[in-house]
Order: sequence, then structure tokens, then C-alpha cells
Amino acid sequence: TFMRFKLALVGLTCLAASLFVAFGQEPVPDAEGCKDSKLLARFPGCYIEECSAKEFDEVELQIAPIQDEQTAPTAKKRLEGQTETLTYGCPENVSAVQIARNMENALRAAGYTIVFSGRNPSGDPLVTAQKGAQWLQVSTDTWPYPYYVQTAVRVKEMEQKVEASAEAFEEEIKRSGRVAVYGINFD
Repeated sequence: TFMRFKLALVGLTCLAASLFVAFGQEPVPDAEGCKDSKLLARFPGCYIEECSAKEFDEVELQIAPIQDEQTAPTAKKRLEGQTETLTYGCPENVSAVQIARNMENALRAAGYTIVFSGRNPSGDPLVTAQKGAQWLQVSTDTWPYPYYVQTAVRVKEMEQKVEASAEAFEEEIKRSGRVAVYGINFD
């Protein structure tokens, strides 16, 4: 996938840096502007490669095993709300299983229900958990080096920020002589 390709490119530039961490050298700094989530601590020795936060977006979280293309749609849950994604690079001496088990235990201890604990489509460990409206997923990978992606979504309704009014349509008609209206469908 594009995300895997993008992470591979970022990873190749960070591979040397992660080797320094693995051999007790200077820790790799987090990506500029990125901070740890308030929901789940980072795995020791890992660093934030990239991050994103959206006031409202949609994400798909894996909630069941994916055997093939036909089971994929039912194995995922699409959620909308406030999202945060953090990608952590880790030292070579850290395994994907070690990361996933630590995250799963931490989530359980924090009162989350483990919705799914298994493998992502690439075969690496993945954990999805829920506590009320808050969902968290930790998906690991080992190529080209150990890393994990922590995706959080707080399910909520979108705040409507745009309004359409007859006055706006009238002004546009007066100004240009026409108005485009989208989303009206007829049988």
C-alpha cells in the first residue's frame, strides 16, 4: 500500500538512526511538532516518525481476522470522529510481538476492552481496543525495521460548519445569473 511505501522511504532514512538507538547511542528525536498520545505511552526506545491529528475524519480499524478479500469488509469497522495517528520507529532489538503484547496489556490495565488481538494483513501483530467512544489500534510491522502505527479515534458527530441558505443562492443568481446545486438526485 501507499502507506507502507511511504513508511519504507521514511524508514530507510531513519534506519541508521534506529541502529544507534539499538546500540545504546544517542536517541532519535521525534518528528517536529509530534507528541505522544495522552491515551497510551510509547514503547521504550521508540521515536515518533510522523503524526497527524484531525478534528473530524474517518478511519477503518481491524476487528476480526482477514483471511481473504471477501472477509476484509466484515473484518473492519469504519468509525468517524476525532482522530490521531502516530507512527513510531523502534530499535532493531524490539520485536513486533513484544510491542503488541505490551500495548495490549497496557490497554487492558487502563480499562479498555480488547476487540481484536491477532494479525494485520501483512502478518504482523495488531491490537484493537475500545473504551466507550474511544477506540485505539496498534498495528506493528517489521519491514524495513520494527515500527508501529497507533491510531486513535474518539467517535463523535461532525460539527456542521457550513450552511446553505436561500439568500446565498439568490445572491449568486443576481451576481452570475446561475447557481450550482449538488447532491439532489431524481429517480
